[in-house]
Amino acid sequence: MHSNADITFQFNTSMKYLNMIMTTVAEESSGEEEGSGGSEKTVQDMIKKFLDILPEPLRRAEASKGVKERGDDGGISI
Repeated sequence: MHSNADITFQFNTSMKYLNMIMTTVAEESSGEEEGSGGSEKTVQDMIKKFLDILPEPLRRAEASKGVKERGDDGGISI
């Protein structure tokens, strides 16, 4: 996948999950029994799942070790 397409895909996926969380929180505030913890537990479970699948932060120094040269078009060859 082209890097721009990958960024767009990841952004759209993130927005989808954030909207799911916000919808779940909104449902809780609009009528669920207080103290049941259903929506809150659901949101906590979702957040834990997302944190488990997030990649490690990019470390520029390590990433640049794999860069060999720039092509005529300015692209980076790995």
